Amino acid sequence: MDDDKEVTTTFILPEYTLTIHIEGQGEVEVDDQIYTEAITVPAGNELDLQAIAATDWVFEGWSGDTDHLADADSLWTTLSMPAQDVEILAHFDEDDATSLETVIDHEQLKVHVYPNPAEDVLRVEVGEAFHGRLITIHLYDVHGKTFADNNA
Repeated sequence: MDDDKEVTTTFILPEYTLTIHIEGQGEVEVDDQIYTEAITVPAGNELDLQAIAATDWVFEGWSGDTDHLADADSLWTTLSMPAQDVEILAHFDEDDATSLETVIDHEQLKVHVYPNPAEDVLRVEVGEAFHGRLITIHLYDVHGKTFADNNA
């Protein structure tokens, strides 16, 4: 036993399961891939999650094992995989679009703004009565200060 010996060791990191459930209509991307089934991941890995609401639905937040999420209210968040299985739920609700209606020259003009509230994307749809007309849009923060408009 005085001769040099070569020893090979293989370490296997334990893996844990991430399971995502969806309530309502939408889907979740994990590291830019659509989530379709449970994922096994070693502890310590970070996964980027994105909730994508279906048309006429809005993302409301995450629930379940949210202690491991960077932000349980954000569409985009990071999961730091702990040394345990994780189950989270992505909540989607039907969109309650804000609808503005007015009558100008006996025409009913409709504007739909959604989602409400908006996080990073705000959609504005106008009815046919607006087609061919100049439309000016100003966006205000909660303090009444203009932070965006289409005249810039």
